[in-house]
Amino acid sequence: MLVAIPESNILAGLYLTTGSLVGTYAGPGRRPTACCGYAHLYVSDAATHTIYENGVPIIRGIQTPVGLGYTAYTAPPYDMRLYVIDDATDRYYFYQRTTGGIEPASFGRVKALFE
Repeated sequence: MLVAIPESNILAGLYLTTGSLVGTYAGPGRRPTACCGYAHLYVSDAATHTIYENGVPIIRGIQTPVGLGYTAYTAPPYDMRLYVIDDATDRYYFYQRTTGGIEPASFGRVKALFE
């Protein structure tokens, strides 16, 4: 489990069973406020108003992001949903990234409706 320590610009890895510290890592921005992830690490930063994925900025302009959550699907179409809480506006943002397209079979069904 990862925990953000904003005042020190640190992400701390904790072992949940014992509560022991696994390691600490520098945040990608200046003031990380939340982090989550497994294969992809998502970090929100209140100082830069940015959400980072593996250290790369992916979402900008959120005033004070203080909470993050995500859902990733391991079967096609490999969608990823990211949930962000903005403390400054009391809003909850939902972002979705998908690799799936429209299946060719769906064109036939739509075409059949209009023939």
